[in-house]
Amino acid sequence: KTGVLLKRSSYSIYKTPDLKTASEFRSTMAIISLLKSWIKSAKLANAQTMHF
Repeated sequence: KTGVLLKRSSYSIYKTPDLKTASEFRSTMAIISLLKSWIKSAKLANAQTMHF
């Protein structure tokens, strides 16, 4: 349910005619995806060194 809610809200933000908001939203999403991939690789590196 939360995922759907988030998708809906982000979709409405994305659809706003305000270009500044749209570009800010896009850059925020890019930063979030970068962080997610960084955390994922960091977790993998930790798992390899700690031998879980």
